[in-house]
Amino acid sequence: MATTSKDQLPSTMTGLPSGYGQYKNQELVLYGSIKEAFKEHLLQRLNGLCDPERQKFSEHEMVFTLKAGEAPVQVRMRRRMYGDVFSWHCKYIGSQEPDPKCPVIVRKCIDSCINSTNMMEFLKALGLRMDYEYLTDGVIYTWGNIRIVVARITYTTKTGRYDQESRTRFAEESLFVEASTVLPEQADYMPAAKQLRDFADQLEPLCKLEKSDY
Repeated sequence: MATTSKDQLPSTMTGLPSGYGQYKNQELVLYGSIKEAFKEHLLQRLNGLCDPERQKFSEHEMVFTLKAGEAPVQVRMRRRMYGDVFSWHCKYIGSQEPDPKCPVIVRKCIDSCINSTNMMEFLKALGLRMDYEYLTDGVIYTWGNIRIVVARITYTTKTGRYDQESRTRFAEESLFVEASTVLPEQADYMPAAKQLRDFADQLEPLCKLEKSDY
C-alpha cells in the first residue's frame, strides 16, 4: 500500500467541504432525483444558491458487505474513472440513527484513502464480497459545509468493462441528487440537520430531497 495524495483522490472526496477533517464522522444526507429534461433548471438554481466553484467528476464505485453480527457492514470503494485508477476512497457506512424527530438521515461513517494495484485481493482477504458496482458522471456544488451532487448513474453489463458500450442507465431520463454534510463523531447533529433541510427546501418544486429509509 502506498500513500495517496489529495490530487489522486476521487472528486467526490476532494469536493467535500472544509469541515470534513477527521476520518470518523457523522454523515447527514438527503436523497432525491430529477428528470433529465429539468437538469438545466436545477443547475441554474444551484448556480444561484451555491458557492462559485463547482467540480465535474466521473467515478467508479463498488459496494461490499460483510455479514457480521445482527447488522451487515457496508463498505464502499470509489475511484476516478480516468487518471490514477489505483487510488481509492474507502468508506464504511454505519446504520441509520433511529431519530424520528431528525429531518435528515444521520449515520456514522469512517473514511480512509488507499493506493493499491491489487485492491480486490485486499478486500477478499478482509472477507468482503461485492454486492454491486456502478458508475457516476456528474457535478458537485458546495454551499458552506453542505455538498450537493447531481449525477447520472450507469451500471456495467460486463464485470470489469467500463466503456460506454458496456454501460446501461440505472434509471432512464433521471438524475440522482444528493445533499449532505458531515460533523465530528460526537457533535450535536440537530442544528446541521435543520440547516440541510432548509437548504434542500429551496430546490423545490424542481427537486424534492427526502429522508429515505434503507
